[in-house]
This record gives sequence, structure tokens and C-alpha cells, in this order.
Amino acid sequence: MKLLPLLFLTALVCSALAQSNYNQTTVTVSPEDGVTPMTFIANPAGICAVVNKIKDTGKIVIVKTLQNGAADKAGVLADDEIIQIDTTKTEGMDLQAAADMLRGDPGTTVKLTLKRKDTEGPIIVNVTREIVNLRNEK
Repeated sequence: MKLLPLLFLTALVCSALAQSNYNQTTVTVSPEDGVTPMTFIANPAGICAVVNKIKDTGKIVIVKTLQNGAADKAGVLADDEIIQIDTTKTEGMDLQAAADMLRGDPGTTVKLTLKRKDTEGPIIVNVTREIVNLRNEK
């Protein structure tokens, strides 16, 4: 199993530390590469994607979708900008708030409005949250 860099652990929406028994997991991240230190309780289900906030622009973007994970199956791509989560615009939103909104109970749906390079207009996708499986991640 290849581990993702610590920088992206802050926003790994489907916690790699979570167990499949749906227990919550506390994740603490220390400052590294300019990441704000934070502690959060991670629900073990989410969109199965790595997100980050771009320092210069403040945009919340998809860094990577986990292969065959919820976001991947819904058609979300790396470099997609998340402009809205359900009915909440992400402009000015901090990364923690976005991650909290993307996580949720397995089987529940979150609506993402995305901006994709070289595509006119927003793209709306419904992602059904699921438990992450990093065993097959490369």
C-alpha cells in the first residue's frame, strides 16, 4: 500500500485511518509544507478523494480521486475546482470546513458543483459517500 504524503492527509476526505466498522477516528496533523495544524474527528466515509486549498487563489481543488472510489465513479477528476458543496459556495471556505462537508455517513449523497479546465459552465455531480479502500491504491 502506498501512503499519501502527510500534506494531503489533512484533506483526505475518506480517512485512510478509519476502520471498516464505521468508528470515528481522530486525526491530528502538524505543520508541514505550509499546512495549518489541525485535529479533527474523521467520519470514515466520504467522497474518496484528496482535496487541497490553493494558497494563492483560495480555491478548493481535487488533487486526486481514489481509484474506483465514490468521486472516481461519479466522474470527478484531478484538478477539478469545487465551487459549491450541496447549496454552500466554497469561496472563502477553509479546507477544514470543506472536508467536514464532504464527509458523512456511508450511502448518503453530496452534490458537488465543479469547474473543470477547458469546460464551459459548471459540472454538477452527485457523489454517494463510501468507506475508503486504499488496498488497491497505486
